[in-house]
Amino acid sequence: MTAETPPVGAEKRLFVWARHGQAEHNVLIDAGMKTEGRGVLDPPLTDLGRDQAVGLQQSLVAALLGTEEGPLPPLSDLVDAVVTSPMSRALETTQAAFGSAPAVPVLVTSLHTETGVPVPGDEVAGQNCQKGSALPGLMSRFPNFDFTSVQEDGQWQCADEACGFFHPMPALERLLLFREWLEALPYQRVLVVGHSGFFKRFLGGSKMQNCQAIILPLEETRVG
Repeated sequence: MTAETPPVGAEKRLFVWARHGQAEHNVLIDAGMKTEGRGVLDPPLTDLGRDQAVGLQQSLVAALLGTEEGPLPPLSDLVDAVVTSPMSRALETTQAAFGSAPAVPVLVTSLHTETGVPVPGDEVAGQNCQKGSALPGLMSRFPNFDFTSVQEDGQWQCADEACGFFHPMPALERLLLFREWLEALPYQRVLVVGHSGFFKRFLGGSKMQNCQAIILPLEETRVG
C-alpha cells in the first residue's frame, strides 16, 4: 500500500480501506466448498485471520509513515476514528488491530455490509455468510465500540433471528448513502474495515485480499 499521507490539520481528508482478516467461510469457499462456506452464519475469524489483523496494524503504520524503521507509533496515533461493519469478522479484525479498549472511536455501521437480501443473478446475496448476529450479543462482545448507527430503525433487520441479521437494502443501493454518511463524520483520518464485495463496487479495482488495505480519497469512490 502506497500513498502520501496528508499532514495533520490539512484540509484533505485521509481514508484508508481495509478488508477483514480470513474468516471461516473464506477457508471453505477457497477449498471449493462453496455451499458449506456460504452457509456459515456470521463467520468469525480463523487463527490466521486474527494474525493477519494484528499484522494489519503494523503494515498500516509503516505505509502511512513511509518507513518500517522503528520505533513506530501505534496506529491509533495516525487515525482519528475507525469505521467497521457489524459482521463478526470485521469487528474481530478491528479489535485485533486496535485492542479491546481502542484509543480512538470505533463506529459500527451496517451501510457497508455485503448484501444480506436475495438478489436475482447474485448467488451469494442473502446467504448466511452475508448475515450477522443480534445486536445485544455484539454489544456485549465489543462494549467499547459505538453501535449507535446500527441501532437506528431499519439498519439491522431479520425475518427470523436464527437466520441472521442484515441491512434491508442491497449493497448497490447503499453506495451513495455510505459515502454521505462518511462525509458527515467529524474526523480527518479514517480507517474503514469492511468486505471485499462491497469494496469492489465502492472502490473499484480487483477483489481485495484478506487484510489488504487501500488509500483512496472519499471523493474518488463509486456510487453508481
